[in-house]
Amino acid sequence: MMELILLLQADVDIQAAFDRYEEYQTGRGELFMRQFKTTKCGIREDKEA
Repeated sequence: MMELILLLQADVDIQAAFDRYEEYQTGRGELFMRQFKTTKCGIREDKEA
């Protein structure tokens, strides 16, 4: 299985997006993270094909 590596700046941007969504509405940040992880897994699986 191939590993997807994120740069430090990407981690910072992802955290900032999470925080913005949580400020907008509690729970939206968690929804964002679930969607992000699903997308990240899809990229990894597509790369292996």
